[in-house]
Amino acid sequence: MDFNKIHMKRKQPQNENPLNKIEDARKFLEESLKRKRFYSLIVKHIISVRQNGKFLEIGSGPCVLTTMLANEMREGRITALDISEVMNKIAGEYIKKNNVGNKIEIITGDTEDEILLNKLGKYDLIYSTFAMHHWQDANKIISMLYKSLNPGGYLIIYDFIRVWWLYYLPLKCAFFPCLRSSFKIREIKNILNVLNINNYKIQRKYFFFQGIEINKCTVHNIK
Repeated sequence: MDFNKIHMKRKQPQNENPLNKIEDARKFLEESLKRKRFYSLIVKHIISVRQNGKFLEIGSGPCVLTTMLANEMREGRITALDISEVMNKIAGEYIKKNNVGNKIEIITGDTEDEILLNKLGKYDLIYSTFAMHHWQDANKIISMLYKSLNPGGYLIIYDFIRVWWLYYLPLKCAFFPCLRSSFKIREIKNILNVLNINNYKIQRKYFFFQGIEINKCTVHNIK
């Protein structure tokens, strides 16, 4: 057994250009619609934490999950942040078609843009799905998002887990690079400990997904 592979380090994600072709964005929407059953589990988790308030979605894509959440919220508003103008155009069409435009505001911007996040203000809940493995500096982004929470607010992150046994499967899959750029649970814990974030829980979902829930229960200095 090759223990070098078992303990393989995280592969740093490459800088990716945002989607700039409308046909690629439409294809991404089609793929996202196939994930609605899984998204419903995430929506259920979010609603169990907060049913209303001011929400921020990081990496909102075509806003399929955003729309599902908006339909479940009693009241409140979601800011959907994505770096791709083309994707946001498709997202705008989708939320209009589903009659939730009054609950969702789409903004084009980079998650790592600290000036933008400061300008957006504070939120009761911030969430992100399958975006963390793209982050060049996860420590910095988690720190910024945590600071963007109101006291008592929640940060919820869903992403892949880097698991060693997938490297041994004789398969080629488009999301394998995503897995190799993902974090192990212990690595997430190390990041949160470094940032002096103590009130959190991490749950493994299925074979290679994880859900991270962070509660800003008190005001304290984050590193």
